[in-house]
Amino acid sequence: MRNFLQILLIILSEILSFFNKFIPKSDKKILFFSNPSYNDNARALLQWSVENLPQGKYSFYSCVKISTNGEKNNIKFISRVKGLFVFLRAKYVFYDIGTTRIRPSAKQMVVQLWHGTPLKMIGRSVSKIKKQERLDDFSFVITTSEKFLKVFALAFECDEKKVRLFEYPRNDYLLKPDFSILQNYQNKVYKKNILWMPTFRKSFLDKNTGANTFSLPYFEDMKGIEDLNEYLRNNDSFLTVKLHPADISNSLSFPFFSNIKIFNIQEYNSYNIPNYSFVSCFDMLITDYSSIYFDWLLLDRPMAFTINDLAEYSSQRGFIFENPLEYMPGEIIRSTDQFYEVLDRIINNIDNFSVDRKRIRDYSHSVNWNGDACEQIMNYLGIK
Repeated sequence: MRNFLQILLIILSEILSFFNKFIPKSDKKILFFSNPSYNDNARALLQWSVENLPQGKYSFYSCVKISTNGEKNNIKFISRVKGLFVFLRAKYVFYDIGTTRIRPSAKQMVVQLWHGTPLKMIGRSVSKIKKQERLDDFSFVITTSEKFLKVFALAFECDEKKVRLFEYPRNDYLLKPDFSILQNYQNKVYKKNILWMPTFRKSFLDKNTGANTFSLPYFEDMKGIEDLNEYLRNNDSFLTVKLHPADISNSLSFPFFSNIKIFNIQEYNSYNIPNYSFVSCFDMLITDYSSIYFDWLLLDRPMAFTINDLAEYSSQRGFIFENPLEYMPGEIIRSTDQFYEVLDRIINNIDNFSVDRKRIRDYSHSVNWNGDACEQIMNYLGIK
């Protein structure tokens, strides 16, 4: 059934791509198309557009799977089905996660903003993607460094000329911290505020009780998390865990901890601020193979990597580098004891990786950027 639907979608996209060549386009319509609940490059560029482009000059459409018809702050929120029809009339379209699969006409500018500099395999390099599905359905795709031009061309099966150098729109908000969320769930200013953003990992089912439980790398039960909370309390530090939007743990409710806050996607989205305005409020990042750490390099703050499943992740998903650890400029955590040792160093302002961060930052960011990625992209397209 799934293969049948896949083939049907491909046929439909070919039909719409054909008719798209002949339908007139409006240079006043701008479509921002994304997947459900994501707060990424399309959202950042949309917010910048509403705040900076002449009011009333353009019609902005935001299309995500969970959208319903409505309008707010000059943005028309539409369903993905309606988004197909807006695509056929809009001159400008922006993707970050997911696409309409319709090829742009010569009268359109369709920009694949993507959602991060990759450490792990992306696009065609990921074996689960259907071979018959066309990935080159944009006018151009952006990347932040010349070193990744070939990576993106291979991943999307496009000419390198269709890969353009821009900083990611979401990164502009790294320079615009918004402490409102922290003030909502923290009762004071802490010595260190630590953010943990794990890559998508499944929770597990407790076979004895049948209840869903929650775990983090190296903290596989609630007792371990309670011990971590006590350590943080004794060291005047606070840990915020922001789950990956696709993690099934998002369906869980989490207990209260004095020095740990675990956000599921529903609660986090209720604050409705650009993702990186939140991220930029922290002193340290803990992650693993997520693209967020390449963006975090722009802040030049300490980071650490949990790699408990490095071999498994490498065999199942794969990395674009032969030795990914060479491109991870921070503390490498292989055990619970090491986790605490790393926190001790960070809390005491011991930072041994500033040189490594600069090396990888220079490698992964070759764009002249001063918090103006949104403006650069829109100026390039002539949207003013």
